[in-house]
Amino acid sequence: MARILVVDDEPLISKVLDRTLARAGHEVVTASDGDEALQYLGHETFDLILTDLFMPGVDGIELLTRLKDVDDAPPVIAMSGGGRIVTSPDVLTDAVALGAAHVLEKPFTPDAVTAVVATALST
Repeated sequence: MARILVVDDEPLISKVLDRTLARAGHEVVTASDGDEALQYLGHETFDLILTDLFMPGVDGIELLTRLKDVDDAPPVIAMSGGGRIVTSPDVLTDAVALGAAHVLEKPFTPDAVTAVVATALST
């Protein structure tokens, strides 16, 4: 079992991820944006972070940038369905360049989530 921080401003996405990961035996904490995630990371430990890239306030790109300065930061799975003016593969490629260990393109299936989480936790 892993302790996973899910960061997404869409309540439905957070709820789906929470349920999917809990069914796989993980403990899940949710944050609605990167700022809230950073607050959690200031006093709690996690084995993995799943973050959306496009959110108001501190978005996933900024979160990845800030995590570079955090000692023993957990691996990150970056999620996006595109948004703004860029295409999803471009922003997901950028996320990997910024330090994301894995990516997950929205929309996703529960099986895709559990597979990428298992891969991220085994590396």
